[in-house]
Amino acid sequence: MHIVVVSSSTRPNRTTHKVAKAITASVEASGNTATMLDLMQHPLPMLEYTYTAHPKPTEAMQNINTILTKAEAFIFVSPEYNGSFSPALKNLVDYYAKNPFMGKAIGTATVSVGGMAGMRAAMQMQLLIMGAFGYPSPNMLLTGNVNDKFDDKDNVSDATYQKKINAFVKEIVSLGKAVLAKT
Repeated sequence: MHIVVVSSSTRPNRTTHKVAKAITASVEASGNTATMLDLMQHPLPMLEYTYTAHPKPTEAMQNINTILTKAEAFIFVSPEYNGSFSPALKNLVDYYAKNPFMGKAIGTATVSVGGMAGMRAAMQMQLLIMGAFGYPSPNMLLTGNVNDKFDDKDNVSDATYQKKINAFVKEIVSLGKAVLAKT
């Protein structure tokens, strides 16, 4: 299964990206294929036209579309900003509307330096996924106190947390395969 992991934090010194890298590594370790779409490295301007209606989509937009359309499932990774998810993630989903996400399993992973672990953002992301006609996984990876879970080289240093990541990935793969079998 080919899973696109969307790293949606675009801030300097972002901790969310550490989680996205750990998820990507877990997908690959599980025998599946992962592509990370880092929205800091692939920025989109604020939405004016959806991709399909854009009069002159840029090469960068075309490259993102290729990444998205090859996905068999997705994992959206976002920090919690004021009780919601990253505006860059919303902008991505709005640009590409429903087409690449429709009918695909999509997992949500949230990141917070505090103890609440981005629960409000995760719930909002579930609504975003349903609005894009995707299938949200009920198993969400909520990462609170993120700074305690990684070493200074951005490797997971908490064995219990690594088990949570692996279980989360296993769930997405299972849901993704079940959804693909129905289509």
